[in-house]
Amino acid sequence: AALALADTILRGSDDATGLAGLNAVATGAREFDAHGDTVTARRLLEMGLQWVASRNAAAPHSRAMHRALGVAWLDLAQLDSAMAGIVPSRT
Repeated sequence: AALALADTILRGSDDATGLAGLNAVATGAREFDAHGDTVTARRLLEMGLQWVASRNAAAPHSRAMHRALGVAWLDLAQLDSAMAGIVPSRT
């Protein structure tokens, strides 16, 4: 049920940046993790990250989006990806 709800939230998001959808799903993931359901938490975070990547792969991200992506990767224990998200390159 959680994955279906997350899918509905993401598909219904009209935020062009995807930040609102990612934040909503990541918040849900953290709740599942806090209650011991790490499998659902991981699947929700992965779903949110894949959704953002499919929406605006070529568009530059805002600082808020970099932070949200970095925190999502950190929650997945992907430290290299988290650092890349939190500290965007300055090139």
